[in-house]
Amino acid sequence: MNSEVQKSKILIAEDNLINQKLLTRLLQKISVDFTIVSNGEEAVIATQNEKYDIVFMDIHMPVMDGLEATQAIRKDNSSSADIKIIAMTANIMKEDYDKFMQIGMNDVITKPFTLDDFINMINQHSNKTPIPPRN
Repeated sequence: MNSEVQKSKILIAEDNLINQKLLTRLLQKISVDFTIVSNGEEAVIATQNEKYDIVFMDIHMPVMDGLEATQAIRKDNSSSADIKIIAMTANIMKEDYDKFMQIGMNDVITKPFTLDDFINMINQHSNKTPIPPRN
């Protein structure tokens, strides 16, 4: 049996500098490899250049928003087509959720969220070694 730890590779697309710093602090506490980009266009480029397990995609960003970026990633016929894309947003209504799923997102996490919320979302959508809950 192979007991090697396989870390999830996470991409965060978030334009707000304070949120980037908070996410960096959260992600440094858990066993994941992560990259943070500032807009949807950078997220699309990142997924073309690297294989990520999960993309946490802010919805409202400059240059290219999270919806446009998700559609661009899903149109890509490379290995990025199987990436799990999780919407990050402060406000979510049923219509928004349905729209996110329709364009190819896999789930939604609402801001603000806790480290445990984030860990649960990663564990739910990654096939890598589960991250133990924090106590």
